[in-house]
Amino acid sequence: MTKQQQFIKAARKAAATLVFSTAGLLVGVNVLEVDMATWKLVASTGIGALINLGYRWAESVMKEA
Repeated sequence: MTKQQQFIKAARKAAATLVFSTAGLLVGVNVLEVDMATWKLVASTGIGALINLGYRWAESVMKEA
């Protein structure tokens, strides 16, 4: 495995960790006491997760071609 491949693999794991840790943060928060700044963080994380999903889907399509 080349250094570039190792970096890409590590970057993917880091991105997944970011998504899961942000989701985990919200699990522990009382939903009724969440302020707008927290909801903005949730929305930003959700957008990041959708981008990640698009990337992974495109990657799998490219492998099939």
